[in-house]
Amino acid sequence: MSKRGTEISERVGASQPQRGTAPPLIRASSLAGQVYEALRRKITEGQLEENQPLVIAAIVREFGVSQTPVREALARLHAEGVATFTNNFGYRVAPLPSMADYHHWMQARLVLEVGALNASATRVSPEDLAMLRKLNDQIAHAHFGKDFAGVKLFSELNREFHRKLIGMSANPFLIKAYDQIWLGAQFSRVHFETGIPDRELIAHEHQDIIRSLSAGDIAEASEALSNHIVRSLERDAAR
Repeated sequence: MSKRGTEISERVGASQPQRGTAPPLIRASSLAGQVYEALRRKITEGQLEENQPLVIAAIVREFGVSQTPVREALARLHAEGVATFTNNFGYRVAPLPSMADYHHWMQARLVLEVGALNASATRVSPEDLAMLRKLNDQIAHAHFGKDFAGVKLFSELNREFHRKLIGMSANPFLIKAYDQIWLGAQFSRVHFETGIPDRELIAHEHQDIIRSLSAGDIAEASEALSNHIVRSLERDAAR
């Protein structure tokens, strides 16, 4: 990898560059994605505090990029709930989720995910079940640790498991709706430096869903999914 390609990973946690030093330039490909990852890491790790302004000009100077990838990265953080946006004030780091946030997200997920699973009654294939087992096995046995990388890996695996359940409906509108309401980047912030203490419970609850689907009992699978969504978010909200 080129020097430009490695600098972001080496200096992503750095604060504003000191006078006379070069900014942590990032390679030309996928600039917005790299700025997004850098800012998400800094927010998750608490280097950027809740409600702290995310000033485009300052970010441009820090990473040595133009405004376009910075704006795209901030828009993505906003879509995922990690940043807020107010007219005339711009972007800020979002506060950690409140109890009301957990309740509202739980309601949205129950309506969407359980409804989608009920629509999958005749579409669950052996390949679907195999993929669900594979994803859940990774969740059960992966070493997540307590750092940003581990939190991000868990969030992505958990997202893929639930997205696979949605995908079995073969309804592109439901899949798109799921992608729009998935706020794993925001809600997983509570796991930084604490890890995933309920990982075994999560994997067990996932297995209950898979077992019911394997038996062809969609009603039981839907109940297991509903219980899992409620219990997992309640556990996170209590932390």
